[in-house]
Parts: sequence; structure tokens; C-alpha cells
Amino acid sequence: MGVVVIGATSGLVAALHTKDREHQRARTGLRKAALTVVSPLVALEIEHITTRNVDRRSALAVNDWPLAQERTDRRDFRAITPLTGTHAFRILPDDLSAC
Repeated sequence: MGVVVIGATSGLVAALHTKDREHQRARTGLRKAALTVVSPLVALEIEHITTRNVDRRSALAVNDWPLAQERTDRRDFRAITPLTGTHAFRILPDDLSAC
């Protein structure tokens, strides 16, 4: 597997904002990533920044791009087997009854 990028707000804003001095480097990093992980809170923060600095319509358009990307299926996580032999995590809501 290639590089996994954890998307922080500053790096993603740089990748989206063409006038940012780090724009090209941030875009290149995202393009080279095999997988980019972004917290929903980071997505919300980017939406807020875009709404504040541009407008609401642009903010919604920014959110449309990641939503259109390939989604990880729950089955991808089920394929992971912890080395300890115990449960490493729960997938919600599927495993809610086990909580």
C-alpha cells in the first residue's frame, strides 16, 4: 500500500486554495496518496472557512468533491485481524449491540 495521508485543515485548505503558497505541494501530496483520511470535524471546519471567506455555495461545492470520491466499505475494516487476538475496534452501528 502507498502513502496514507491524514488530512489536517491547514493542508487541505492549501490544496483547495490556489493562491496559498503551499498549494502545489499540498495538491501533489494528495495526488500521490493511496488513501486520504479526513475527520468529519475537519470537513466541517473547511466548510466554515469557505463560507466565511467566500460564500455558502462555494462551501457546499467544496464538500461535494470528497463525497464523490470512493468510499471505504465496512467489509474493508472486517478484513483487518488484530495481532492480539482480541477485538481492536467496533464498527458502528453494526456492532452497537456488542457495546
